[in-house]
Amino acid sequence: MNGYFIKSSNITPAIYFDPENQILDIRGKSAPLEPLRIYEQVYDSIDQYKNSGHKKLKVNLALKSVDTSSFKCLYTVLKKLDLSGKIINLNWYYENDNLEMKDKGMEVSKLINIQFNLKDVNEIKVEQLERIMAY
Repeated sequence: MNGYFIKSSNITPAIYFDPENQILDIRGKSAPLEPLRIYEQVYDSIDQYKNSGHKKLKVNLALKSVDTSSFKCLYTVLKKLDLSGKIINLNWYYENDNLEMKDKGMEVSKLINIQFNLKDVNEIKVEQLERIMAY
């Protein structure tokens, strides 16, 4: 199973999946016209990861905004993780002045049965992840 990095755009999040280091990171804005085209690769990765020898996965979601269609896709990602049989540690980051993303995180935490950490930050920085991935 291979990892990957998808660079963000002004309407799509950066997505980093590293199965060897047991991490999935999705950050930025998510409002693409066809969110399934973005998230299908994540769905497939989770399905493959479920059958791997890895026991856990750290998931960082750091979204500045998410539209309804993307939110449904993210919920599907989280349900797949919930049902994977793996130990999942989910960090839901939101900017401390973004109550909408905080509320969405609280909503999701009630719908899934995985370790859920709601964390406020001053600013979500997609550029940091992209700089790291450039090396």
